[in-house]
Amino acid sequence: YVDAIESLKNEHRIQVIVTGDMDLVGTMKRNWIQECCEAVSVDAYLPLWKENRETVLEGIINEDFQVMFSCVKTPYFDASWIGKTLNQETVDEMRQLSLTRYENVKPLDLGGENGEYHTMCINGLLYRNPIKVNLSDPFELAGQQGQKEDEKWWVLNACLRPG
Repeated sequence: YVDAIESLKNEHRIQVIVTGDMDLVGTMKRNWIQECCEAVSVDAYLPLWKENRETVLEGIINEDFQVMFSCVKTPYFDASWIGKTLNQETVDEMRQLSLTRYENVKPLDLGGENGEYHTMCINGLLYRNPIKVNLSDPFELAGQQGQKEDEKWWVLNACLRPG
């Protein structure tokens, strides 16, 4: 991440990275993206930090951001979630999933702050043009650092280009 942020800084003269991080993960004492940015003198802006998860999800929907699921993990999700749009229906499904209890697994954090899912914003108020996404079948990751033996992870397998 540090190398990628430094590359963005040098190639595009970025000064700030905006991220949707909402909380610390696991045993971290500080936000990891902030640490990466500090290493190359780039600021990190975390507008959602410590905000209520449901309020944030409702705000994303109400402000007409187009957000899609780009990575999901079992036991909460399956590959069918990849490429889905964050909308009222998916938030309602996630609320139900958060009530499900699994042995030795934390309940679903609606903000995905335990790594249950990741999203990407492809259109919104500040976008000049939407990002066009050509989807193909989700890609299953295996043997990743931190991945439990019985856990499945799927990621977006897509070509992204400016609208």
